[in-house]
This record gives sequence, C-alpha cells and structure tokens, in this order.
Amino acid sequence: ISMLGWATRQLRGSGYWPSVSPDGSRIAFQGQASDPGDLWVMGANGEGARRLLHFDRTTDWLGRPVWSPDGERLGYSRGHQAKDSTVLSIECLDVKSGRRTILLTDDRQLGGLGHWGVWAPDGRIVYARSDSPLSEGENLWQIKVDARHGKTSGKPKRITDWADVPCFPSNISADGKRLLIYKAQGQLDVYVAGFDGTGAMSEPPRRLTLSDRNDRMV
Repeated sequence: ISMLGWATRQLRGSGYWPSVSPDGSRIAFQGQASDPGDLWVMGANGEGARRLLHFDRTTDWLGRPVWSPDGERLGYSRGHQAKDSTVLSIECLDVKSGRRTILLTDDRQLGGLGHWGVWAPDGRIVYARSDSPLSEGENLWQIKVDARHGKTSGKPKRITDWADVPCFPSNISADGKRLLIYKAQGQLDVYVAGFDGTGAMSEPPRRLTLSDRNDRMV
C-alpha cells in the first residue's frame, strides 16, 4: 500500500510480519502463519525471496523480525518448547553469513509474539517484559547491542514503570526519538447466568462483580 496514492499491488502470495530494512531495499518477513518458525527476506518489490531461517514449527515460533541500524542483521524473538519447559529468547542473525547468536534468554520476555520489540538507531533493542510470571501487564526494557559483532553490551534496563498494563513496542522513528507503543488495558469480571435442565440458557448473563479491579472465580 502506497502512502503517496499509488495503486495497491501484491508483492508476494504469502507472508506476514513484514519489516523494511533501513535503506528500504529489502523486506524481512515470516513465510506463512502455518509455519511460524520460518524467516525470509526479499527485495523491496518482492524479488529474490529466500529463506534465512527454519525451525521446527512444532517446537519453535518466532516474533516479527527487526533490522539492525546498519541493515546487516535481523533481530527476532523466539519461543522454543523444550521437553519440560519453554525457553524464550531474543536472537540476531547475520543476513549474509547466516550466523545466529542469542542476545539474551528471559522467561518473561514476549518470545515469539508478533510485535515483541524494536531495534533503535542508537543500537538499543527495546522489548516488552512481563512484570512477573503470573502478571497480566508488561513494562518496556532495553539492552544495548553491538550490531557489528552481534553481542550485547551491559545488562538489560527497565525504562517504564506501568502497573498491570499489557504493552509492547510496535515501531520507532528514523531518528530514534519517538517510540510507537501498543498499550491495551482490560478488566476481568464475573458474570452469572441461568441454565435449564437441557443446558439451554434460561436467564441472560448479569454482572456479579462491580469493582474496578480484575475478578476471577475460585
């Protein structure tokens, strides 16, 4: 879709979570929704598509790819289902050599979930991280990355202080001064309804809990 009024045209028959390189010449994307372990790259007009990564779709899933500031590497979140646990990580891939490195492993970051983070022009990766294993909210964290060598520098740092707010960074401006963040806030309430002997609803649902906090059945 052109923002300048040009006609809409199809670049490829399948693919999702597209990410345009800093110079606009390439597009990284996932192959198709049925295979969340694939990572592809193609030219800006859909030409020369090639697969960069492939993981077993029964055990691995990837988040939206993000380009390093120099366009040489791709960052992505990954979820891996091991035998007894799920491992969540942020990794990067050298587009030319295919060399893959793990930047950090964190069971609270949103591994493999769509818009999980962004790679800022100054080298920081800003990502969403759950406040606790059972929390319904996230905060934004950052980690400095040496894109040239595909390694982190320093420790992750928390940069927001929100309470119980689901959020994730969606995009960042070219100068790195503005961050587009998706924030969603809902409320859990308990409703009660009547059912007759056949299982059909005899009374419409009515709200049982009237507080402003999240409520659950026990």
